[in-house]
Amino acid sequence: MRILTAVCKGIWIIAITINVLSILWLVVGSTANFQSSMYIVARYTLFSVGIFSIILISLSIFYLWKTKKQSIGVSGCAVALVFSLFLLGCSSMNQEGVVDKEWFRDSVDQDPIKSTTDGKYDYRLEIINRGQKNVRQQLYVKELGVPIQSFKINTDEGSADSILSQ
Repeated sequence: MRILTAVCKGIWIIAITINVLSILWLVVGSTANFQSSMYIVARYTLFSVGIFSIILISLSIFYLWKTKKQSIGVSGCAVALVFSLFLLGCSSMNQEGVVDKEWFRDSVDQDPIKSTTDGKYDYRLEIINRGQKNVRQQLYVKELGVPIQSFKINTDEGSADSILSQ
């Protein structure tokens, strides 16, 4: 019976750890490592599944603390396995709530390409990662007479926002 208790408690502790890590991943992943605000999908997941996970984690830790040196028996093992299944299910839902497309790749807002009045250059303004702390702006310039001559110039923050908002 001691071996069964140890195995059930071990599985339960692993499920708790995985769930805590999935909640942390949900918060860090959906805020792009705290570079932006949380998206609506992740917010909904955090409030629905995340709160349920935190309640399950609290109850699990309380029960494990209460029975830390006792044998929990067959019914306790059944409770441990049911809680573990719920915790692992919540973990997978927490991971699905992370919208990672916005921070694994840069999101770029671009102006349409414009030409200078003399017709020698094409240019456009790009804002990379707008709404995040790591926002940057670039001015893309291409000389029309030269086949493959283009370059990007980094600009300061204020000028790019004011130009795009006009």
